[in-house]
Amino acid sequence: LDVLFCKAWCHICNSLLTLAALSSRIPPDFSINVRSTRYAFIMLELRGAPALSPFRRQKLLSNIQAVIPEIESVYAEFMHFIDVAEQLTTPELSVLNKLLTYGPSAQSETNEGVLFLVVPRPGTISPWSSKATDIAKICGLNKLKRIERGIAYYVRSSTKLTLKQRHALSNIFYDRMTQSVFHETAG
Repeated sequence: LDVLFCKAWCHICNSLLTLAALSSRIPPDFSINVRSTRYAFIMLELRGAPALSPFRRQKLLSNIQAVIPEIESVYAEFMHFIDVAEQLTTPELSVLNKLLTYGPSAQSETNEGVLFLVVPRPGTISPWSSKATDIAKICGLNKLKRIERGIAYYVRSSTKLTLKQRHALSNIFYDRMTQSVFHETAG
């Protein structure tokens, strides 16, 4: 699986400056990216399950095509960002993987197209994050500081999207009062 390190987490974690990659592969079908800085910051990012049912995905595509007819497809999946105090052991990663495997068991797709990463506004902690972090700590993941969730939307179009079209799509995907949207990844 492809793993992304998202600019969103950099903003959420007060825009840390330099990220050095340490890659880890746990059991097959479980991929993570570990990022670290000179400030001993470690962050894991895990792709999650598809965020939309086939019905909701088709409805979203219809709504988007009403605004931008050139859009060919849209795909959305959950992204999990995990802030840890130190690197997790293999058994701890296994527990984390089990905790973050939820929802309908649908096949993940390749992430092709323009990325729209929707996350809670920087500087905030979502209710989902609070509950997920509590559950993880109850399950013995004491190295874990915080878990946050976002949704990565991938939009394919027959033509290159203009800045105005990207803005229009962003407005469809997120609530500007509680969320932020990013269009690129860092790392």
